[in-house]
Formats: sequence, structure tokens, C-alpha cells
Amino acid sequence: MFNLEVAGQYALLERFILMPVGVIAIAVSQVFTGELSTIYRGERDGLNRVFRRSLLQLLAVGFLPMVFGMVLSPSLVPLVFGADWSMAGKLCAIAFPIAYVRFVATALTMTLIIVDRQSLQFTWEVSRFALTLCVFGWLAWEGVADPTTVMIWYGLVTGITYALQLILADRATKAIALKARESEGSIL
Repeated sequence: MFNLEVAGQYALLERFILMPVGVIAIAVSQVFTGELSTIYRGERDGLNRVFRRSLLQLLAVGFLPMVFGMVLSPSLVPLVFGADWSMAGKLCAIAFPIAYVRFVATALTMTLIIVDRQSLQFTWEVSRFALTLCVFGWLAWEGVADPTTVMIWYGLVTGITYALQLILADRATKAIALKARESEGSIL
């Protein structure tokens, strides 16, 4: 779809934005997984509250870096790496929202597995992969040659699929918490 120059521009943002964000998200995920597992084994009525609190905290923590990255990267990347890397700066501006969504969702990605909804998690993973392939296939079929257009479409697919995963996790934790309250007889 693209030549080596475009691949190199993308590799820069992969190494300096997406990879570090992924490492941080995995570390946060390990802490969240431990906390949620403890609640799931104990008093499950707090499950959804912990999930939502964590979701809101992650959204808050990642918001300003995303905005600054979107605003500053088109001028900062060429300044640091040279004028030949201006496309990487534009791609970085598009990649920051993708990194933001991946940061939040990856940190909470074990939720469905913890609450014994592995089949739902698997279905989501397969669907996300298939949808991403379809979008890239469609863009290739249409002959889209602009890397920024491809990144925007990739960002949309990423945002939609990860938002769906977070909604599924929220509903699963809410249903378990509700069931726990019903069994205790403490429905409000």
C-alpha cells in the first residue's frame, strides 16, 4: 500500500508514541487486574464501581498528554528529527487519540476475562481484527494513497472497537454487581 519512506515515518510514531503508551498501559492493567480480581473473588457488588472509577481516572490522566501531543507533534517532530520527518509529525497528531484510546482500553482489557466472560472477549478480539482488516482492505480497494487518510480510518476503527469493548466490560461488571446485591437483598 505504501513505500518504505511512509513505513519509516510510521515506524517513528510506533516507537515513540504507541509502544511506550502500550508498556505503560500494560503496567496499569496489572494493577487493575489485581484489584478487580480481589473484588470479584470477594464482595462483587463493588465491581462496576471500581471499573468505572478506573475508567474515569484513565480518561483523565491521558487526556492532556493526548491534546498536547496532537497540537505539538506536527511542529515538534520535524524540529527534532528534521524536515524530512514532517509526515511523521502529522501522523503523530493522528496517532495520539489512537494511543489515548488504546491506553485506556488496554489498561482495562482483562475485565471480561476476570468476570468469566472469555467467550465475549474472544468474540470482541476476532471482530476487532476482522473489522480492521476490512477497513484496510477497503482503503486498498479504493486506492487510497494518503497515509493520513489511512491513519484517520484506523483511528476511527480503533476508537469504535475499543469503546465497544469498554461498554461490554461495563455492562458485564454492572450485571455481576447487580446480581451480588440481589443475592444479598440490598437492592435500592
